[in-house]
Amino acid sequence: MVATCGLIMIEILQGAKNNKEYNIIAEEMNALHYLETNKEVWNTGAQLAYNLRRKGITVPTVDLCIASLATYYDLTIFHADHYYEMIAKNSSLKSKQISPEI
Repeated sequence: MVATCGLIMIEILQGAKNNKEYNIIAEEMNALHYLETNKEVWNTGAQLAYNLRRKGITVPTVDLCIASLATYYDLTIFHADHYYEMIAKNSSLKSKQISPEI
């Protein structure tokens, strides 16, 4: 399953070059399975952030939220962001780096 969430949509769509590209990307993203957030997802994120901080690791909140969704739904994140590798090495997050860091 390929899925997305609101935060991923914001992260990707903000980089569109123009309205045409925005509409094309938005249409393709709307065809993906959409992951809902709930209180348990937020609790997962809070615990994840707390555990990482205890290890001296601080990552952006948006990345924590996305990692929380993937952890909660037991999915693998395919990414090009070194923060997900840091999270995965210190939690149950499953990740796969698909390109060099951005």
